[in-house]
Amino acid sequence: MGRNGVPKAAFILPEQELETMSSFAIYTIGYIILIAGLAWGAYALGVPAQWIAIGGVILAGIGIITGVSSTRRKDKTEASVEEG
Repeated sequence: MGRNGVPKAAFILPEQELETMSSFAIYTIGYIILIAGLAWGAYALGVPAQWIAIGGVILAGIGIITGVSSTRRKDKTEASVEEG
């Protein structure tokens, strides 16, 4: 039992309020895994840590730019509203 004798199941949020993972979040997680794998490989090859960090920052920037551009929702314009 929950508060005031109400079953705990009554406190579950409706489906509308539950948030699912966005496409950008999934893209970002995948890109972080990619960067981590490349950094690990570079470390195993003996690349200096300074260059690994620089490469990681550059790849993170590229990942954010491509992630935003590929997962961005299109803005609704008057023309697109009239079509649909």
